[in-house]
Amino acid sequence: AMASGIINYLLMFGLCCAYGMIMFDDVNAQHRALAVKINLCTAMVVGILLAWKCGVCVAVGGPDLNPAVFLGGFVATVAEDIAT
Repeated sequence: AMASGIINYLLMFGLCCAYGMIMFDDVNAQHRALAVKINLCTAMVVGILLAWKCGVCVAVGGPDLNPAVFLGGFVATVAEDIAT
């Protein structure tokens, strides 16, 4: 269980960092650290809830690429509209 937890943490950390970079491109680069922290907190909460309430004690749950790409485009569009 400990090895699974470590592997899951490394996977979620990598995904959260990548999604923070996708969501906040060069226009909003100053907010990348906040995006990574928010993604990590969300992954932690979902992971704890899945492990606690799921019948299997090891469950993988966290961020997904499809919404991150959509939200990244949304954030860039809104930021450009606000800036002009």
